[in-house]
Amino acid sequence: MNGTKMQAFVTAKTCSVYETLLKENQCLTIRNPSLDENLHMLKVC
Repeated sequence: MNGTKMQAFVTAKTCSVYETLLKENQCLTIRNPSLDENLHMLKVC
């Protein structure tokens, strides 16, 4: 899905911890309470 964006609201503490992982045009899997790169073959939208 090219050209789509997702917006999220997080606390300042959480944002500073994961700021290096948050890059535009990159798919991430959100797990509670961590972020990880989405390496799954099947992409769920």
